[in-house]
Amino acid sequence: MRKIVCLLSSLLLVAPLNARPKGMTYNAQEFQDVPSVAKKLVEVKVDALKKFNVKKVIIAECFGEFMESKEKADAVGGFAWDGGTTFKTTVKMGSDYYETVTNAVYDAVVDALKAGGIEVVEKDAVINNAAYAELGLKQESAGGGYKKGGLTSKASTTKTLKRSATDMGLITGEFTGPLKMAKLKKLLPQIAKDNGADAALKIGFFVDQGEDFAPVLSRLNVSMDCNLIEQNAGRGRVEYWFKTIQVALMDMQTPLLIDAAVKVKKDPFNAELYHQSLMTLIDSVVNCYKSVLEEAKAQP
Repeated sequence: MRKIVCLLSSLLLVAPLNARPKGMTYNAQEFQDVPSVAKKLVEVKVDALKKFNVKKVIIAECFGEFMESKEKADAVGGFAWDGGTTFKTTVKMGSDYYETVTNAVYDAVVDALKAGGIEVVEKDAVINNAAYAELGLKQESAGGGYKKGGLTSKASTTKTLKRSATDMGLITGEFTGPLKMAKLKKLLPQIAKDNGADAALKIGFFVDQGEDFAPVLSRLNVSMDCNLIEQNAGRGRVEYWFKTIQVALMDMQTPLLIDAAVKVKKDPFNAELYHQSLMTLIDSVVNCYKSVLEEAKAQP
């Protein structure tokens, strides 16, 4: 694992920045009953798979967005003021680490889909398709945002890093503008058609910072474009389109937390515990998706 840079700075620290967020907390004993947990944690639109007769899919995108920096400052009218309290936490795991985690998510989701009887086109067949190369997707992108504060709330600044699975590219939130969107809507169906697939899936997840720097899996969702149709483009040409797009195929209903003291007071940052905790969260969510898909497959 790459070296982890953990930078902590605070002025007049009176409360932890990473207070416990809302969500479901992982409990090893409770999560042994996967079907029961799945009913509370996730939703899978198995009816959409049946309605559109989805038997084979391509995965057009798989990316993770990782919270790297959070800063909160007392504010009046939305502006920080001298003498106020500032809290800042930064945990940078590095692009290589994010890529490794994203690859693990890709593999886990593919396994869940196959367990549900859905064939998945090999990644190499997708990324080596001429239409995919034509999209010119980048594999990494910085993000974040700023939220104004008030008399009773703190202004906040966040910085994130998005990272795709190896050799894939970023589409969601990156491939914008009318011309680019038109290109995307044309090329993804073509890639699906070239590989005999019925739908294109996009996998995305977000990792936040929680209490004691434990990871929080805020979302791990899969969207689906499907209902592939053929259209006469004139001069003997044929184009393909997805008539139904952005179906929330797999959707987390609430963030998933874990009790893990990754960094407490002056103790060193526990990189191994962070990684183990994050993978526990990811595996737990994907196992829930897998359970629902397997159950749907078993039904007549």
